[in-house]
Amino acid sequence: MLEQFAEACAEVASDEGYENQDGATVPEISVPNLSYSSITGDWRVLPVKLMYRLRELPVIQGEADRIINATDDFFPDHDEFFEARQYQYTRLGLKAIIQSRRLRQFAGLPDTRLDASQWSAQNVLWQEWRLERNRRYTQAVLRSQALAYKGE
Repeated sequence: MLEQFAEACAEVASDEGYENQDGATVPEISVPNLSYSSITGDWRVLPVKLMYRLRELPVIQGEADRIINATDDFFPDHDEFFEARQYQYTRLGLKAIIQSRRLRQFAGLPDTRLDASQWSAQNVLWQEWRLERNRRYTQAVLRSQALAYKGE
């Protein structure tokens, strides 16, 4: 389930949207929903930290969706909305992969195949993560320079 969620997050992370009939750019890919409601069994068999991290993911997704919606409300520009959406779902997908790997290791299952190729979810998410981190660093430098310029 976590790996399917990560795959869906990778699709959202690379979604640039499309132009609809009204000329607005809208997302092409729907956001996935992580729900453990279909899982049966006793969560207490898991190590406490792993159980906490797994149960935390839907909460983090709710926070991510609120951030994306707030970005859309305050900055109705296409770029800010898609940047927030891509960043948040990149972050969620990477967290899901990390927890999936930990869960597989705990259960003695084989390694994931989410990193098998250049187009696998893990590689797509890491690539998007690096792009976004570089973009944020560049913006921070430019803001810093602008503030220094105003101070002169």
